[in-house]
Parts: sequence; structure tokens; C-alpha cells
Amino acid sequence: MTLTYKKSIPKKSMPAKIMKHSFVDEAMVDLSEYFMGRILIEPIYYNNGLKGAIEKCCVRESVAKKLERAIELLPDEYMLKVFDAWRPLTLQQELYEKHFNSIQAKHPDWSKAQTEQETTKFVSLPNCDIETPAAHSTGGAIDLTIAFKDSGKELDMGTSFDDFTCLSHTNAFECRGDKYIKHNRRLLYWIMINSGFTNLPSEWWHYDYGDSFWGYYKNMPAIYCGILDKIC
Repeated sequence: MTLTYKKSIPKKSMPAKIMKHSFVDEAMVDLSEYFMGRILIEPIYYNNGLKGAIEKCCVRESVAKKLERAIELLPDEYMLKVFDAWRPLTLQQELYEKHFNSIQAKHPDWSKAQTEQETTKFVSLPNCDIETPAAHSTGGAIDLTIAFKDSGKELDMGTSFDDFTCLSHTNAFECRGDKYIKHNRRLLYWIMINSGFTNLPSEWWHYDYGDSFWGYYKNMPAIYCGILDKIC
């Protein structure tokens, strides 16, 4: 199947929490073992020394199968590069507190509620309830980009991963002049959307299948509950 990447990335609102679920019992898989070199794995939080991070990038089995489809849709010279997938609750807490403290330092006059609201635009609130977990605690969320096969160099997406600014919004370059960045974001967006994922509009790198964000955009019950401390 040949895709066109000329279609613009639509502007979407941020997802609201959904309470509907129809959970399935599905195994987790280690992407390094599943793909055996066909995608690049860079566990960025582990490599950066975050205490709660793990060395593996793990997802639900159906997510891995949908990544197979995304690989088929990529032009031959490219491969997927994964930064992060399932997170234990300890890592989600660590990331949330780090971003919360950063915003608080920039806006000391803000109330706690204002700071929390700004924090959750990019980092979900840690949640011990397995029925309403953060997306990355389900095994259904994945952070990734596209890289050249021959060099491993990442395509220019206009910002770095975890750049928590408005330029990280997936469609931020639709009305800007850089055609190369626009093309690259469209390429990632449409191969993932056509493989069954949904995108978090504030983060060009974040895609979901089966979690509450996916359920919101698909108007379907979430199918993955939280896995808070189990390593695949």
C-alpha cells in the first residue's frame, strides 16, 4: 500500500478522560526481542539516568503488531526509532514531579491548580488506579520518531523529544515555512494513524492504541488497564 503524505495534520483538541473500558488480558512484549534490529530502541529515560526508568521498551502485543504495519508503510530508506513505551508508576511520578517543579520555578505566582493544569498538558498525572491509569502505564502508549536506516540519524521534526513547548504540537508546522519539517511530521503521523494508532495533539512523538487517549479519539472503550510495576 502506498500512502500520500501530502495531507495536512488536522488540529485536534486535547483528550478528556474517559471512564468507559472493556479490558482484555494481553501480554506485554519487549520490542528489542520482537523486532530483532528492525527498529531502533533508545530507552531515553534509562539512558539519562532517571531512577524509575527501565532498560527495556515494552508494549502490548497488539501494539507491536501495529508497529509492524507502520514499518511496512515507511519508505525503504527509513526505520522507526522508539524512545519510550510502558512506564512503571515510579517513572511516571518522577517525570510528573520534574515537569511540575520546572513550571513552578518559572511561574512562582501560580496556584497549585494552575501548575498542575499546565503540567498535565505534556505529562499525565500518575495514577494508582489500574482502571484510570496514565497512558504510558498501560503498554498502549509509545513515543517514537523516524530515522535513516543507513546512519540512524533522526529526521528533523522541528523540536527535540520532550520539548514541552507549543512547537511540539503535532500540527505546529502546518502553517510554518519549513516544508521539510512539515513533511517529516506528516510522514510519521500518517503511517501511525493508518496503522491504527491515535496521536496526542500536544506531542508529535506520542501515539496510542488501546488506552484511554485512543478510546477518546475512537469513541470506544479503553481495552488496556494499568500495569503499575510489572516488567515484561
